[in-house]
Amino acid sequence: MDRLNAMEIFVCVADAKSFAKAAAILDISPASVTKAVQSLEDHLGLRLLQRTTRRLSLTPEGEAICEDCRRIISDVADLAAGDGSRVLRGRLRVDMPASLAKTVIIPVVSGFIASHPNMELVLGVGDKSVDLVEDGVDCAIRVGLNSDSSLVAQTIGAMQRVSCAAPAYIARRGKPESVEDLAGHSVIRYFPKGGWRDVSEEFIIEGKSIEVKMRSAIAVNDVDTYLACGLQGLGIIRIGRYLAQEHLDSGALVEIVPQWTTPPTPISAIYPARRHLSPKVRAFISWAGEVFAAHPSLHPVR
Repeated sequence: MDRLNAMEIFVCVADAKSFAKAAAILDISPASVTKAVQSLEDHLGLRLLQRTTRRLSLTPEGEAICEDCRRIISDVADLAAGDGSRVLRGRLRVDMPASLAKTVIIPVVSGFIASHPNMELVLGVGDKSVDLVEDGVDCAIRVGLNSDSSLVAQTIGAMQRVSCAAPAYIARRGKPESVEDLAGHSVIRYFPKGGWRDVSEEFIIEGKSIEVKMRSAIAVNDVDTYLACGLQGLGIIRIGRYLAQEHLDSGALVEIVPQWTTPPTPISAIYPARRHLSPKVRAFISWAGEVFAAHPSLHPVR
């Protein structure tokens, strides 16, 4: 039996939770449904469904394979439709940092959804990286350089960082005016993945990159907590301007040495190198790039 057809039948059985209902939906015999699922299980060497006299459910392996089948079926449909098709269908799984999702994407994502009413956007958010292939993610938005050679990275924006501190911290420690002053101040460390490590802070002063060793008062691995520590006056933070701007405008944070810039941090859309770039993924990347380009703190720094 055609393997793609077998996958379509398996997904229908999983959704209907019944061989008989799937047969009725697909207008084929129950025997054909059973044969298709068995052939797929034999090919994979896995048991995909748990069958009892009362109910039918997916095994843990079946759940993962079902998601893979949905994506493959959707990708094949995209390819058959061609890039010129305006109607994109199926599920699109995207992963991105929580701060970008909450602050930049969610406020405007209704526009993307309205443009593609036949798609379902599954948005995973968090600061920890996921395995795109193993977790069935179509693409991810990442801040920083891509170190995984198995992934393709397409730069769609850049984050401008700002060094700032709460007025209470400045009142207690003073406002730094020179590199020497910075060396005597405390920073709050942010480590999104892996363990904490002592690092130098990089500034661009008069066109030259200078690293400054600064002591850490506290280290956290969550952006919201990192910002909260800064607002509490626990030290200097270096955070994306898109997150800090409202607090700078209100006076809750004060920018430190604004004449000293920091290197821009690239924002990229990444996807597995061995996977073709489906029209759904291409549409989302293009839309996200437009969103970042329109944002005053996320457009590419030239």
